[in-house]
Amino acid sequence: MIKTENLDVKISHSTSLLPTEESEKERKEAIQKFIDLRRALSWPIDRAPLERSLASRYLEKKKKGKINLPKNFRSDLGNDVRTVWAHDDLNRVVYNWYAEVVSDVPRKIADHPKWINYVTNDGIQSKKHEYIGPAPRVAGYQLGNDGNIQVQFWDVFLQEAWAEKDEWKVEAVQDSRGKWVEL
Repeated sequence: MIKTENLDVKISHSTSLLPTEESEKERKEAIQKFIDLRRALSWPIDRAPLERSLASRYLEKKKKGKINLPKNFRSDLGNDVRTVWAHDDLNRVVYNWYAEVVSDVPRKIADHPKWINYVTNDGIQSKKHEYIGPAPRVAGYQLGNDGNIQVQFWDVFLQEAWAEKDEWKVEAVQDSRGKWVEL
């Protein structure tokens, strides 16, 4: 049994947990380094990826989930949604999807201005990756508001980072050792 008369509790408020101007500057520098690293390590969508990225990292102990695959640049025409299992390699799923020949592109492109082929106007055996930007690269993945996995694209030519209709962002926090880590 604890005797309450012997307890002397003092509550103090410390401002050391609040971000300082210097720590905020360090955080922004760390975020920029993470973004630069993501851009450098991104892989071109028209070439097979060299590394694996397992879906289990984004499924939070679930056996399966869904991935949104934009039909065109910035998902103006929506997404194709595919089921992925925890053991699936997201890089391979994305590559295989965008390497497919497009079958549902209208022949009269003028009637559908959002169907822009960034590679060729010939329309002969167009592949899906030709509609998502002039030089799209996969920089990573994130969970969307709908709980589905979203592809983070980095377009080298346009210098744009996008995931569906939004720009993807990187966030950083300090770990227990004081090092900045990406969330």
